[in-house]
Parts: sequence; structure tokens; C-alpha cells
Amino acid sequence: MTSFLRLLLVVFVLLAATAAVSEAQILDRPSRPFRGVFGGAEVPNPNRTRSELTFFADLLGGYDSNLAPEGSVPAQTNTIPASGFTGLADLVLRYWHGQAARHIEVEGRGYLTAYQLPGIEPLVGQNLRVRGQTRFDRKTRLEGNAYFTRDPFLGFGGYDALPISADAAALANPANGLTTGLSWSQTGIGAVTREWTRQAHTTASYDYTRREYVRGPGFDGHSQSAQVGHEQNVSETATQTVSWRTNYRFSNATLFEPTLFEPNRARPIKDHTVDGGFNYSKHLSRTRRLLLGATLGATRVATVSAITETPLEYWTPSGTGTIYLDFYRSWSISADYRRGVGVLDGITTEAFVSDAVVLRTGGHLNSRTDLTFATGYSNGRTGDVLTRGDYATYIGTAQVRVGIARWAAFIANYNYFSYQLGAFTLPVGVTLTTLPSSFDRHAVRFGLSLWLPLYGGFVERPGDRTGDF
Repeated sequence: MTSFLRLLLVVFVLLAATAAVSEAQILDRPSRPFRGVFGGAEVPNPNRTRSELTFFADLLGGYDSNLAPEGSVPAQTNTIPASGFTGLADLVLRYWHGQAARHIEVEGRGYLTAYQLPGIEPLVGQNLRVRGQTRFDRKTRLEGNAYFTRDPFLGFGGYDALPISADAAALANPANGLTTGLSWSQTGIGAVTREWTRQAHTTASYDYTRREYVRGPGFDGHSQSAQVGHEQNVSETATQTVSWRTNYRFSNATLFEPTLFEPNRARPIKDHTVDGGFNYSKHLSRTRRLLLGATLGATRVATVSAITETPLEYWTPSGTGTIYLDFYRSWSISADYRRGVGVLDGITTEAFVSDAVVLRTGGHLNSRTDLTFATGYSNGRTGDVLTRGDYATYIGTAQVRVGIARWAAFIANYNYFSYQLGAFTLPVGVTLTTLPSSFDRHAVRFGLSLWLPLYGGFVERPGDRTGDF
């Protein structure tokens, strides 16, 4: 126990010297209109200009059954496990200024993970996010986001393509990453929405991402995409709404996989996706509602075969599905599914046709205690039949949060992560000895979560503050 306390002390001291910020170490339950200790004060007038500066901190310690320490190059899977205590810490500083229609938000994060194993240095990550929204006129809204990230983990999940409502970021945490990678990334996103009538609107967006690996088997790359979607209500009453929607998306990515004879070798991956579907919402009572949504379409992929190095093109079905239900007081359950095309960022440059689903549920036991559960499954196979590649990942989490003050809570959570890689062709420099073909991890953590207003009005613990466990 003494060594564990020393480990936590090292974590806190190192983090205090880090002026950066990161992903959160906890998971927020699905949002419901329930006034518990995590509900905060009444929402102020959204049309009044205000400024808020808020500080967050998560300090956690626990035990990990499989740390996969940095620098390990196992020859067999059974040589990987290295169990031990871990310490995690997270600092977040968020500034918000404006009103509902026009505002800007700046958030900085820094997180640190330390291991109770000799020779493994603490891993430090940072993230800076800037986002804002404004209106040209009453019917035109403009939104922008920019992210700058230093990620000390090689993430492996396959959930990135899920919609924001799925909160897939909560599943991409240090407990689900390998400590064999370090990368820098920059992302910019812009979107404009035009409300033609009260029943119809169109949204167009563009995003650009660039990632550079400093350590590990990752592959540098950049991607850009543009999409346009239209949604229109076809039936609307006091208790329910039915709408249809359609969407077109184009993506263009380039991944670099240099070899001894081709130092500038790059693999392009382009895809066009067209889909359409519906949304349905119904108020079951004053505080309960049901949401359903689904789309179906097709994706055309254009890339280069890893075997023949000739152009490779194919069609594949695509689609999404969403369900959300408030089923008892503060409790709710949601599920999100997506079928599409993506890559395993940092692991291979192959394009995969993937299926991913995330299920979340949570609610209050009483005004000071809430529970949250989440599980996810993702699998994929290469579009190039010559490589015969496939993968599968499983994720499960359970968390309890007990409020001990208006600004503090005790956190305890359990996390399970597993993946399997098929025997597909990996680019030069990456083998199944540096990345094991299968991996399982169990992690238990506990600690404190704090949120403190430093300036301005404090509304509530933000619902989008989810991330690492």
C-alpha cells in the first residue's frame, strides 16, 4: 500500500507541473432532466451574454491486469501481461463566453498515467480545443471546431465513425490503448446550417485532420471530408415528430507507409457515401421520450491493393441506427450502430468495411448517487479480398459516482477491453510481435472528481465532458 501511495504522489506532482489538459477519466450518464447533486443550478437566460471559467480535476488510482508497457516486444502473446497499480490524473480548464446563439469556448486539458513498473516513464498527453458558433441571420448558423492533441497512446477501437450522440470518445481512453505509440494531431471542422422553414434545414460541413507519429508503429497521414445533408419534417404533432433525411459524404485520406526502397510511399483511400432514412421522436410523458432513427445507403471505395499495388475499387452497403429511451425517472438507455469504411489508425493502412455498436444506460439511485454502464463491439474486414484481414474489439465499463459535495464526487469504475487481429498483411515495420494478435485487459479505478467555478455563473457539470475512465 505504501508503494501505491508513493505512486499516486508522483502522479499528482508531475501533473501539477503540466500546464496542459486531456480527456476526462470518468463517464457521464445519459442526460436526463433530473435535479440531483450533479444537476447544478438553473440554466440562465440563454439570450443574455455571460462568461464562465470552470476548473475540473480527476484524480484516480487503481489496478490493471495487463499494462502492455512501453518498449515491450513480446515474441508470444503470453509474454505480454504485466499487472500492477496505475495512477491517473486529469486537469481541465474551460472558458465559455457569449450566449446560446453566439458563443466561443476554449478548453485545455492535460492528463498523466503512471505505472508501478520499473523502467516505464509516466505518459503525458495534452489537448487544446477551441469551438464557437454564430449566426449570419435568423436562419443561418455557422459552427467551427479546432483540436490540437498530443496522444501518448496507440488507440485501437474502431468506434470513431459513430455519431457524437454515441459518445464513442468515452470508449477511447488509456485503459483501451497500448503504450507503444505517441502522436500529434490537428483537426479543424466547419459547418453551416440553413433553416429553410420550421420543418426543413440543410447542413454542409468540412473537416481536415493530420496526424504525425513520433514513437511506435503508427503511420503518418492526413484526411479531409465534406458532406451535405438535408432533413425535413413530414408529420408533427404536440407529442411526436416524424422526419426524413438524406446525406452525401466524400472523404479523401492519404496514409504514408515508407519502405526501404520507397521512402515516400503513400496509400490513398477515397470513398463516396450516399444514404437516406428517417427520424422519429415521441414524448411518452412530461419527462420521458423515445427517439428512433435509421439510414441505409452505399459506399464506393477507391484505394490501392497492398498485394498487387494496383487500383482497387468496390461498393459496400452502409447504414446507421439509433435508439434512445427514457424508461424510469432519471434512467435512460441508448444504442448507436454504424456500418461504413475506415482504417485502424496507427496500426495498418488497409481500408476496412466495419460494423460498430455502442450501448449505454444510466441513471440516479438517489439525489447523490448515479450509475453508468456502457459496452461496445466493433468488427471489420478488409475490402481487398487478397489480404483477408479482419479484427474485432470488445469494450465494457461500469461506474458508480457518489456526490460528497456540490463540487466533488467519489468515483469507482471497472473497465474491460479486448481485441483480436486476424492474420492480415501488415505494412513493413509492423508485425504481430510488436502488436500482439490478441489482447485482454481488466482495470479497476477509484478516486475523486472535482469541478469548481472560478469566474462567472456555474450552470452544471457539462454533459459533453466524457472520455477516459
